[in-house]
Amino acid sequence: MQNYIETLDWECLHHPPYSPDLAPSDFHLFPALKKNLAKRRFVSNTEVKQAVKRFRMQSPEFLLEGFLKLIKWYDKCLNVLGTYVEK
Repeated sequence: MQNYIETLDWECLHHPPYSPDLAPSDFHLFPALKKNLAKRRFVSNTEVKQAVKRFRMQSPEFLLEGFLKLIKWYDKCLNVLGTYVEK
């Protein structure tokens, strides 16, 4: 990832290891998982685990979309000087 960022000639800005505004799992992965599992009924924990395992097999495009959203959100956070960002 670092090599790819360097090829774009971007400045790498450091941020805390976890930021609620910038966690890709919060703004990309979990909403997609929630949508995928919505309105489904499971009769066992095993069924839930299997559904989540199937969801984990996402396309490279899905992962790229999350990366691009991270860039957008990071820029948004910088523009508001690090204060909390809502949609």
